[in-house]
Amino acid sequence: MIDDSARLRERLAVRLAERGHLVIGEADTAAGALASAVSLRPEAIVADVLLRDRHRLELVVALRAATPDAVLVVLTNAASYREHCLALGADHFLDKSEAFDEVAELLTSGAVTPG
Repeated sequence: MIDDSARLRERLAVRLAERGHLVIGEADTAAGALASAVSLRPEAIVADVLLRDRHRLELVVALRAATPDAVLVVLTNAASYREHCLALGADHFLDKSEAFDEVAELLTSGAVTPG
């Protein structure tokens, strides 16, 4: 789970746990996210692309390259990046302000097996 807001990560972790998913790593920077993704090999990654230490779209490219088998869900307020993120390898794109609660539902619906 990648987001620079600890509060959002906490809320999302609770929602995911309620649906049977285990959060195995969190990061608030792109550098931390990439290091965690490589070492933890998660089944799914939920990532905001509006982080302070990397250009928005570079994170999608780097995560896809580092974790080609993981389900990559971009959860952000930058709706204008939808097509670019999907074209660069994101499996799903959700708007934080409108679809926050859909993340757990999406991952439970078969995109990834609960862990």
